[in-house]
Amino acid sequence: MRVKRKLGEGGMAFALLALDITSGADVVLKVPKPNMMADPDFARRFRREIRSMQELTHEHIVKIKDVGEHEGTPFYVMDLLAGGSLQDRFELAADGKQKPMPSGQPVPSAGPGSSLSSCWGSPGRSDRAIERR
Repeated sequence: MRVKRKLGEGGMAFALLALDITSGADVVLKVPKPNMMADPDFARRFRREIRSMQELTHEHIVKIKDVGEHEGTPFYVMDLLAGGSLQDRFELAADGKQKPMPSGQPVPSAGPGSSLSSCWGSPGRSDRAIERR
């Protein structure tokens, strides 16, 4: 992997645009912030998040392609989705209403307080990447 640039960040992790040297494809790396990894509880939660994300399979969930560790810091690799960021999709239309998301498009892992819809269509709010109902 070769990191190209930072795509964004939340309170706990960075999303990085990277080149998968093997396939030649652009991908997204999710990497926890270094100061967060100093907390053993956070480190365990992040590794648990990776395992949980690997077990999920649904057309609207971005699948983890690979996992790894660099100098003791875990990371995971996901496909890069076209169409801008989740924040771009939440911008308001000219009439002040939220623009609808196109149906059939997967939603990437969301940050703190992001609106989510579960696989079954029930809306929710979460400060985690995944919300169970």
